[in-house]
Amino acid sequence: MTGISCIDDNDPHFDQQRNAHSCLKEILERLDQDLLSGQATFYSLTRKDSKNQSMVHKTTRPLRSCSTRFLQKCAIFYRTCLTVFRALEENKRIQKRDLFYRDIRLYQSQTRSNACVMRLSKLFNVPREALNVVAAVKGICYGGWVRVYLRQGGIIDILANGTRHALPHAQDIAYLDGNIEFVVIVEKEAVFGMIVDGWTKIYEGVGRRPFIVVTAKGYPDRATLLFLGLLRMQRPGMRFFALVDWDPFGMDIFMKFRFGLRDVYSEIPDLELLGVKSSDVLDCPNKVKLSDRDHARLYGILKTTSSDNPIRRELVAMHDMDCKMEIDVLVEKSPAGVTQFTTEYLIHALTFAIHNPR
Repeated sequence: MTGISCIDDNDPHFDQQRNAHSCLKEILERLDQDLLSGQATFYSLTRKDSKNQSMVHKTTRPLRSCSTRFLQKCAIFYRTCLTVFRALEENKRIQKRDLFYRDIRLYQSQTRSNACVMRLSKLFNVPREALNVVAAVKGICYGGWVRVYLRQGGIIDILANGTRHALPHAQDIAYLDGNIEFVVIVEKEAVFGMIVDGWTKIYEGVGRRPFIVVTAKGYPDRATLLFLGLLRMQRPGMRFFALVDWDPFGMDIFMKFRFGLRDVYSEIPDLELLGVKSSDVLDCPNKVKLSDRDHARLYGILKTTSSDNPIRRELVAMHDMDCKMEIDVLVEKSPAGVTQFTTEYLIHALTFAIHNPR
């Protein structure tokens, strides 16, 4: 097996990739030796020790005495190690779903292939991206102007020119440039589309202030979180707003964007709630009663939300009113029409937020 000269030494993930590559090479050699001696081996993680570190546990059994289940676990582990090793060796990325489809009969479900990748990530103490295994990017954006310089030399210009751009993986980005003043994060792709349709009017309505709108089509994926985190770090002082449903899951999505991956590279601690808010719901006759599932999610968030968190006030109001409101309902009940309502709502909310910084 050759070295890893194909991996760029200037890449910030280089040390992590090199460590993962070295560990995988050693593990594969050991697994091969065990197989030649008639044994099957599986590596697992045990509970954390006193230093809060997971302990690696190696299980080796004679092939003749192995159960079918144990052999399957070993085969999945070996197959995943080999695939990831080759991806690092060739400096190629593979998507999580592609990993599963490379051997459907072995994995049987994508849950198993995902779990094995996460096991390797924890085993080597590196993020999944350092294994060159990535998830399909969900995030899209519009507006601008933002210029994305890619490590391989390409450039992506995010402009309000009718083109919706898929967000690149953070590890592909060398640098971000642009002139935007704020970012609007939208929970739903349909609302994102309405904003794009009414872009010119919104842009004029907020005083021609340049901004971009981003959606992850629901809960945020890693690529979207890391892109926003990189944008925040490279352009200090930029404001971030979120437009989500007024229900426990909308608030949960807000919190996921705010705290990111629980690190400084992806969090947006100063994320502001643009809407929907309890004040939008008070006069709306088409409220929907909270379900048992909603209540469970609401209580779960309240347990982990500090008293000074603005989201807590919304959750308490939601609990007291025992109702929820999706932005789609506000839009559908508006006599002004879908695009016009979304445009006017966003102009009003953004104008108020811009002139009343918290």
